[in-house]
Amino acid sequence: MMSVRLIKKILYQYIMPGLQLLPEKVGYWGSGKVMRRYVWQYERNWVLNYQYGLKMAFPNAKNTSQWTKTHFGLMGREALDAYKISKVYGKSNFLQAELDVCDLEKSNPSKGKLIIMAHLGRPIILSSKLGLSGYKVGMLSQVIDERNPHLDLVTKKFLQFKMFHTVRLAGGRWVTTADNLRLLYKALESGETIIMMMDLVEPNTHRQIKVPFLNGQLKLPPGIVRIAEKASPEIYYGEAKDNDNYVLCRLLRLSDNPVEALTQAVKELEKCVVEQPWQWWQWNNLPLLWEKNNESKS
Repeated sequence: MMSVRLIKKILYQYIMPGLQLLPEKVGYWGSGKVMRRYVWQYERNWVLNYQYGLKMAFPNAKNTSQWTKTHFGLMGREALDAYKISKVYGKSNFLQAELDVCDLEKSNPSKGKLIIMAHLGRPIILSSKLGLSGYKVGMLSQVIDERNPHLDLVTKKFLQFKMFHTVRLAGGRWVTTADNLRLLYKALESGETIIMMMDLVEPNTHRQIKVPFLNGQLKLPPGIVRIAEKASPEIYYGEAKDNDNYVLCRLLRLSDNPVEALTQAVKELEKCVVEQPWQWWQWNNLPLLWEKNNESKS
């Protein structure tokens, strides 16, 4: 009987690269089917934790199982995106993706731009499309080399592959959480554009910034606010919503006040997860990210 590690290796090194050779609609349909089957059979704790988070936020919902299945299909399409973008060089209208940059076109070209995103939909498509459209974008990511002991070898190789090609198309600088974060200040102060993810777990309760979300509060790390306060960039909310083999990307200008901007970004995230809960990747981390309001506990 094959080990889970071997099956995962076959998935990421053979099946997904093979699917990207098929016609686009067929490939994305297949990637969703394959990923959902793999996760259901070999990553049951992930499935159960994802459903648990959905039920925490939507206790009366009857379709959390379907939402979960839809999410892991999305995850398969997002994985295939990495192989698709690896074949893109120069300007290209790869993928069926719509990009709305109206707010960005009105921006001050001399100011840095901070794009706040969540683990929602297919985020690497936004940065890739921006880069291909002439807007160079840098990003902050987790560490994905030997300094991160939480990643198995197969996942590590896939993430390195994905980030290499994402950054290549985005065109900006790549900073990890293990690097000196002064690089982010310098980038923004020199007029560069940087993407930062907001929906990360902050274990230190004294550092958490609490923002209203789904009759409760998200408990977020302070990095975005601190960097924005220091560098004074224009602030945007970025989104890349999945729609099977189509992606809807948009940027929305937010307040110049970093705390207000973060609150507005969370509000945009909330709108999406109320309408399409399966778009969000972080339901499995909800017990660490979210707390109910006192009135909703009674």
